[in-house]
Amino acid sequence: MTKHLIRNGNHVEIHFPFDWGIVDVVRNLPDRDFVKEQKVWRVPATAWHTAKAIAALKPLGFVASDEVIALEKEEHVVPRIKYDERLYPFQKDGVKFLAKHGRAILADSMGLGKTPQALMFVRHHANKTLVVAPANVIYKWLEEVGTWTNRSAAVIVSGKAKLVEADIHILSYGIMRTRHEELMKQGYDCVIFDEAHALKNHKAGQTRAARKLIKGGPIKKVLFLSGTPFLNRPDELFSLLNMLDSTMFPNYFKFAQRYLGAYYDQDGGYTVFPRGVVINTEELAERLSGIMIRRTKKEVLKELPDKTRTIVPVVIGLGAYHNAENEFMTWRRANAGANTANVLTQMTAMRRIVGEAKVDAAVELAKELLEQGEKVVLYAHHLDVVDMLRDGLSEYKVGIIQGSTKPKDRQAVVDWLQNGDGQVVIMSSAGSEGINLFAASHVIFVEREWTPAKEEQVEDRLHRMGQKSAVNCWYLMARGTIDEKFALIVNEKRKVFGDVIGQDDIVTTLLKELE
Repeated sequence: MTKHLIRNGNHVEIHFPFDWGIVDVVRNLPDRDFVKEQKVWRVPATAWHTAKAIAALKPLGFVASDEVIALEKEEHVVPRIKYDERLYPFQKDGVKFLAKHGRAILADSMGLGKTPQALMFVRHHANKTLVVAPANVIYKWLEEVGTWTNRSAAVIVSGKAKLVEADIHILSYGIMRTRHEELMKQGYDCVIFDEAHALKNHKAGQTRAARKLIKGGPIKKVLFLSGTPFLNRPDELFSLLNMLDSTMFPNYFKFAQRYLGAYYDQDGGYTVFPRGVVINTEELAERLSGIMIRRTKKEVLKELPDKTRTIVPVVIGLGAYHNAENEFMTWRRANAGANTANVLTQMTAMRRIVGEAKVDAAVELAKELLEQGEKVVLYAHHLDVVDMLRDGLSEYKVGIIQGSTKPKDRQAVVDWLQNGDGQVVIMSSAGSEGINLFAASHVIFVEREWTPAKEEQVEDRLHRMGQKSAVNCWYLMARGTIDEKFALIVNEKRKVFGDVIGQDDIVTTLLKELE
């Protein structure tokens, strides 16, 4: 029996006379499996998997069929098009990448113009298109369609609204979830998911709806846009990768096994996911390079000044905080098996007390900047902290953006800061997506988040194209509190994110206590 590789449908089969040494090599191939009925090993029939198999097995005397060799060298020809001169060179490269692959993740850092790139792709390479976006930015998409394309567009604002005739339909994730079966019949050639990390949970209703929409209709082109395609671990990427190419990324457990060190516990009968383990990051980055494109500001926008993060230690009274901390620890001991969501909920009291205690320091810092003629953005998690900040800065012209702010009112606040006499915008976590605040060059974080992605999303409301000043990000840290734990966790997650898909090099400094 000769040793050879042949293509059979969606797989490349590996045929050889039994040899333990060869078996050990084959077992190390990504996403390999063994078909017991046919007694044959195989890998997915993708250019990347085929290249890996040939590289590993050719030294052992394997011969690849002409069809397999052609698969390894598979190339997609991109038509030569002169793209809009308003695009930066790196954006033109991004459109070419999307055109080459057709189904891809555009993961540029926030502020680098993912929307213009996606719409330029639609303008030259796609026909009828569906855009799915967070509800608070659907009108922003409508405006961008008019700026970058010559296509007609319509916003669908309710679950019962008629799908009027248009080249591009724009709607929210909620409407997509409830109307995906109807949308499947509309004949879309392309679908764009903005802030696509919203689909990271493969069990969530909107993710299941998105999967049915992509696989059930005639949609050939799929774009996922996200500056933060995963928040904590690379497995949050799997849902997007599988929807883009189920042959390349066929199985969640295999993905987790290869990149998160997951394994099946035979005795317990369950899958174990070791905490904090991320492995084979170089290989994962290589695989992603064929399906995802990411550029950071440091790489492509040299004319923009660096963004800096400054940690500002703040001393607060710890009496109330220690009481809340003791209550939490008592609860934690009594509920040792509680899941993460419940633990975070129980920590709310500590977080709120810390946020409220830092308001005076935040107001003081904001006033100092305002007196220098600067415009300032402040960020808080809790609504009562937002209210306290507004009261503390009442002598200035202050606008509020939070989850309950209507899209039109949200845009009015943005325009007021950008082009009017607005001085301060106070923003909560639910209101931080899809807005441009580059008229300000200072953002003060009064409260911290668990993930770098959420914080960087706020930073990049300011650090965007159009920003002509250095962006200063001030992080208030209450000493001796949960704030210090936030910093450690966020920095570790930022490191993992950077190891896999790249991350800006941002200067972080430590100031003395505010005097």
